[in-house]
Amino acid sequence: MKIEKDIIKYFTKNHIVLVSTLDCNARIYSSIKGLVYISEDAKAYIVDLFHNNTFRNIQKDNRISLTAVSVYHFKGYVLQGIARCLQIEDIPNLVKNKWEEHLVSRISERIIKNLQDRTVFGQPEAELPKIKYFIEVEIENIINLAPPKEKEIERV
Repeated sequence: MKIEKDIIKYFTKNHIVLVSTLDCNARIYSSIKGLVYISEDAKAYIVDLFHNNTFRNIQKDNRISLTAVSVYHFKGYVLQGIARCLQIEDIPNLVKNKWEEHLVSRISERIIKNLQDRTVFGQPEAELPKIKYFIEVEIENIINLAPPKEKEIERV
């Protein structure tokens, strides 16, 4: 499967996704995670800082979905696929570098904003726990959540 560049751009612009997995009772468990990278050849990399429920769920049932939406533009997508947890040493360097670039960018933006606003706030990104693993998702299906265009609506 190939992922369209527009979809990749949409997801990477947001940097966060709603990750849904199934728990041991087959109930849906959802949490917000950081999206690091999506490749055109249908692989997504998610950072999970908590190493808790999502990690356990993937070990028992590796089906996963990643959702990104915009309430302002009535646009969104769900990427469905199979997940696996990769230890840091097994992550491609490109993905590790993308994560580091994202952190540096976020910290820099926050410092500049604080200076412009003459406010002093902490740097939560600088205090994030050390990453123990990344989630790699092999994307198998894409669902477009946008409402159908007027001309595509069937008239009854």
